[in-house]
Amino acid sequence: MTYIKLFLDNKRIISFGFLLTLFSSAGQTFFLSLYVNSILADFCLTNASFGLLYSSATILSAAALAFAGRFIDYYNLRTYALISSGLLCLSCVATALSRNIVVLFIGLWGLRFAGQGLLSHISSTSMAKFFIDKRGKALSVSVLGYAFGEGILPVIITGLSYWRAGVLR
Repeated sequence: MTYIKLFLDNKRIISFGFLLTLFSSAGQTFFLSLYVNSILADFCLTNASFGLLYSSATILSAAALAFAGRFIDYYNLRTYALISSGLLCLSCVATALSRNIVVLFIGLWGLRFAGQGLLSHISSTSMAKFFIDKRGKALSVSVLGYAFGEGILPVIITGLSYWRAGVLR
């Protein structure tokens, strides 16, 4: 079975996995690093203090993922994905609107937990559950979302930032 045939025969579930890995970019380090300089300036943080904040949020999100990740086996996949995506959206808003370090920490924790953790987990687990014979191929197609996110999202965000600043008008 070719990859194209696999995708065409299973476009909903493979697209689901691809989109989850793509949108997990909001919680991935390569994406969050685009905002570090602004965060440092807005909160008067040093590189070391931000590193402590970020690494603490990452470690706590990993601990929470060990607990929350198991619920994928007990709940409806659509509901689980919607709740995780909603948490990611709330975390984006919390991080963007944070005015103190506590809210920033909660936002970063949510980005790491929901984005980098849960969306990636849901994608790979759903591919593994829905595909028996072609599991490896399905996973390899769905994880292209990571590369796609790493390749185009920083360019889009940087372009939008320049456009907003008036550089590209």
